[in-house]
Amino acid sequence: PAALSENVDLNAASVPTMIAPFWDDLTLSAATAKILTGFGPVMADGERVFIIQWNDVQRVGAVGSSLTFQVHLTESGEVAFVYKTLTGGQVRGETATIGVKEATQQVVQRKNAEEVLARFVADADKIGG
Repeated sequence: PAALSENVDLNAASVPTMIAPFWDDLTLSAATAKILTGFGPVMADGERVFIIQWNDVQRVGAVGSSLTFQVHLTESGEVAFVYKTLTGGQVRGETATIGVKEATQQVVQRKNAEEVLARFVADADKIGG
């Protein structure tokens, strides 16, 4: 919706239920940029994980930027964000909102996601190129 063209506080009443791994202005302008989806390997407990990967996307206005990250959705309802590549200007979360808004639970979010992303970049080996 046009009212949500910019990232805002996920607690706002106008924000619907959503998963926001990197809510900012991103583009698929690079020749290698794409969004991939599919099931990952079955986990040890037999649970499946659906993965959405943003591969080599760029932040609008940040020439030469490159972001590769994933959302993992498990059958039990867990959500995990995994970040591999965050290079270039303003791609370390300075202007991004990261979080999950679910109608019946408290919102978990970070408006300035830079501090959160610094911890997750170490998980880069979990993402295939």
